[in-house]
Amino acid sequence: MIGLGAAIGSTIFCVFSRAVLNSIDRSVLKRPDVDFLSALIFNAVFPLVFAFLATLALADFRHLPFFELSSIMGGFASQIAGAVYSFSLGKMPVRSIITVNKSADFIIPLIPLVILQKFSLQDYVFSNLSTLALFPIGWSIFRSNEASGKYSLFLIGGLVFQVLIIQIFCSSISNESWQEFVKKVFCLLFWRTIFVGIPLLRRFIKTRENLQFFSFKLMICLLGRGLISYLSQIAFFFSITGRYALAMWPILNAGPLISCFTAHVLIKEKTGSAEKWAFGLFSVVTVIYFLYIEWVKR
Repeated sequence: MIGLGAAIGSTIFCVFSRAVLNSIDRSVLKRPDVDFLSALIFNAVFPLVFAFLATLALADFRHLPFFELSSIMGGFASQIAGAVYSFSLGKMPVRSIITVNKSADFIIPLIPLVILQKFSLQDYVFSNLSTLALFPIGWSIFRSNEASGKYSLFLIGGLVFQVLIIQIFCSSISNESWQEFVKKVFCLLFWRTIFVGIPLLRRFIKTRENLQFFSFKLMICLLGRGLISYLSQIAFFFSITGRYALAMWPILNAGPLISCFTAHVLIKEKTGSAEKWAFGLFSVVTVIYFLYIEWVKR
């Protein structure tokens, strides 16, 4: 059981690392000289390398769940959602992506209700309140036509598909031991890499077009991205386990806003009064959430 300080630290790292990943992916994938499938395979291989090293150092390589249905389907769902998300990042600014992505919160909590007859009204209400806090950004995006309707539907569909597959085929990692978690992430990333490689192989067979290797600087950037991506998964695991998990969700839900400001700092994407209004609304929602938690405890 990790302490409160470690829980807060891992959650903050998770939020900021994901924000940085959004900015890195946006800066790379919007470039016309970057081959999308090649970028996808490197984005899958590099985290897999770090997952392999972590498994080698911290877990037992015996009895790896390579051929468990949860590993295969989890990797497949992750590949679909990741490919759609990456493709959308190449077409829309970060603030549009994360706002559209967050709107899926209206649908995703209903999936366990349909499949498992499990539903948390508290989580659903707070998740939707935090989503509604992004309304100023959403309105700004709508007025400026920054978001494509087609890509937005693909983005939401990919995310819903991933959650649907996970609910049906994959067990929750929240109660797993650290060693089991490391092994499962390694197997999931292995299958994700396999599924990412299929369209690349198909293209090679059809057109003889090889994998595109990028400049040394860009490859180092993608390698660093792979490390950040893997560490972000670890941080998320720490955030959602233990007795402080309930208090960590407001920090995790701040991710979309952090992504907006991070994209402004790192890749010079614009921010304005919409982000400031959203930050104010989110602060109000967070206060309401903590007051509700205290009321429930009493």
